[in-house]
Amino acid sequence: MRKVVFITIALGCALIAAESRYDITPTIGGVFPEESTKLKDQLSAGLRVGQYFDNNFITKIEGGVEFAATHYDVPQKKWQALLTRYFLHAIKEFEISENTYFYGLVGAGYENIRKKAGDIRFGNDDSPYVNYGIGLRYTVTDNLYLRTELRHAIKFTSHEGDNNIFATLGVSYVFGEEPKHPEVVVEPAEDNVTEDEVQTVATEEEAVTETVVDSDNDGVSDDNDLCPNTPAEFKVDDVGCITSVALKVNFATNEADIPDEFKSNIETVAKILNSETDYEVIIEGHTDSTGSKEFNIKLSEERAKSVAQELIRLGVDGSRITTEWFGEEKPVASNKTPEGRAENRRIEAIFVK
Repeated sequence: MRKVVFITIALGCALIAAESRYDITPTIGGVFPEESTKLKDQLSAGLRVGQYFDNNFITKIEGGVEFAATHYDVPQKKWQALLTRYFLHAIKEFEISENTYFYGLVGAGYENIRKKAGDIRFGNDDSPYVNYGIGLRYTVTDNLYLRTELRHAIKFTSHEGDNNIFATLGVSYVFGEEPKHPEVVVEPAEDNVTEDEVQTVATEEEAVTETVVDSDNDGVSDDNDLCPNTPAEFKVDDVGCITSVALKVNFATNEADIPDEFKSNIETVAKILNSETDYEVIIEGHTDSTGSKEFNIKLSEERAKSVAQELIRLGVDGSRITTEWFGEEKPVASNKTPEGRAENRRIEAIFVK
């Protein structure tokens, strides 16, 4: 039975490791058995392998093994016992902050008890068990996590349901990249056209291509462009006039001072406003989801007003500037990755004519 369980766990771990993103976690911890087992508290060491999944239902499936050595606490003699536990867990994570995650787990395992001396068992038989628990994971780097957890295990056959409490510390080494969604390619439908018709269409398209001129590269041809010479980074409407621009202004944590390297982006907006005096501008402040909502609202307000003051310093009439702030309410990328959070910490300039 022990060999079957061990082989099953080993194969499961091998299959897990074969996928694109997985982690390996060495652990240490303590085990606190129910008093009726006569087993003393134990120190344990183990190894786990986990496979990540890209869905909203489950974060990871994890398999592993733990070893512990302890004694039976009896008046006559202290008999030594060696314990091996095999297990499989399903884990669901919830983001608390940028680097910290809370998780819950449920799973099942098998406990093997081997006595080293004597013949006293106190009803402690090899047994399957179920367990559940909670934990915290802290991200040190993209490929290194620290984690701690607390689990409660209930055995099936020994003492009609003995209980064990596990407290565990681990270091997870992550391998592989974040799962990527496959691109969906839609093949164009085949029309029943002749070669002459295809050649005619191609010739017409070439003629159109040759006559379209877009001097400022804003996506609107010069024939239809009512606002020529707009910078390429600005969003324009269907007649080529500016509507908005996402300013690349990355602030330091909890700060609203504009870093020097981003002031040139604000100068570009100021030049447009000073040359196109019929435009007004709305400065919107946004943050990522780190921190409380109340704090993020206040922080986005301070940052929006900081950019507005910089525009005024560059010669823009303050009456043409309106500030608005939204905190974390309008993300443009996922807040689950450092890159996504960086995109969400932004200032947007909305132009009104």
